[in-house]
Amino acid sequence: MEKQVPNFTGGKAVYTRNTEERESGGSTHYYSFPECTETKDIIRYKKMSHSEGEIMCALMRLHDNGEYKRNLEKIIYYAQSELDYANA
Repeated sequence: MEKQVPNFTGGKAVYTRNTEERESGGSTHYYSFPECTETKDIIRYKKMSHSEGEIMCALMRLHDNGEYKRNLEKIIYYAQSELDYANA
């Protein structure tokens, strides 16, 4: 699956949505992770950036390690980092 890249028009990023026909519900290919047994495998399979991987890890441990607020703050920090990069 190819990563969506923004087109910059007039100083603003414009994203083109996938226009392929879709069924109304059910499982889709982007929920399938062949041979992935750990979070790090999914991160590699989806070719995530460092920031995206940090977001994924924080989401995976959100309710598990007793640091709910800290994990939410990490998600926000790394999401903002990705937005800053996209807007640069």
